[in-house]
Amino acid sequence: MTKILVVDDEPRYLRLLEANLLTEGYDVLTASDGLQAIDTFSSNPVELILLDVMMPRLDGFATCQRIRQYSNVPIIILTARGEEQDRVRGLDTLFPPSDPGARHDCLARHGLQAGAYTLFVPGGRSEASRVTEPTELFIAAAREYVATTGEPAVVLTGRPEVPSVVESAGPRLLPRVAPEEVQHLLAAAKLVVSNGGTTMVHALAHGRPLVAVPLASDQKRRIRLAVKLGVAATAPHSPQAIATEAAALLGDAPRRAQMTARIAELGIANGVGEAVAALIALARRP
Repeated sequence: MTKILVVDDEPRYLRLLEANLLTEGYDVLTASDGLQAIDTFSSNPVELILLDVMMPRLDGFATCQRIRQYSNVPIIILTARGEEQDRVRGLDTLFPPSDPGARHDCLARHGLQAGAYTLFVPGGRSEASRVTEPTELFIAAAREYVATTGEPAVVLTGRPEVPSVVESAGPRLLPRVAPEEVQHLLAAAKLVVSNGGTTMVHALAHGRPLVAVPLASDQKRRIRLAVKLGVAATAPHSPQAIATEAAALLGDAPRRAQMTARIAELGIANGVGEAVAALIALARRP
């Protein structure tokens, strides 16, 4: 049986990859950062290593370089492809794919139509958060956005419950939803307003025009990179500024089309399918 070492600092993605690979019949070891991966590999030789890039202590590229000093084990690093590979190192990700049938059912449950709403996704608070209440900030921004544009808006509040009374001329507030539903809602949105963390990368991987707001101290650099590459816009921490930037992007169809084309050109995409396909090909080698 082919033994694979999977390395990712996000527990949910580590579990996702492990479950997918176990289903395919592989023997799986896991590690949560580069140093742990090196220790695990040293004591448990494997036939393949699957590396995330953005990790604490030692990133995927440095981990690969260290392992290459003493082993030629196949290593897959899931990142953007093309000439600008080094510039898009921070824009890679793994997440549950959005199946079209499941996406259709998800939208139907929430009374939404594909391409007919703007999705606001603040994400959760972290220790490095620069905003005390990200959800309240995004709800206020969504209200401003709806008042300015008249366009439908949906806010993923991440809360167990939301008010049962729907605002007649405001955004739609959704309670906490499962990770796969987040992907369906991102994939079907006309425009996304998100934090600058994992959600931003997921929105890009779905090819969505994006306004990213730095809600944590470690997000500013990633957002600057996305803006420099032409795949996102950004706004400071105020409801008015966020709503204004989102409304401007909504009204600029050529710019949104350019963002989508640029995302495709850089090859920013979900890496799960690519990883599994590569692993299957490896297992079939003579």
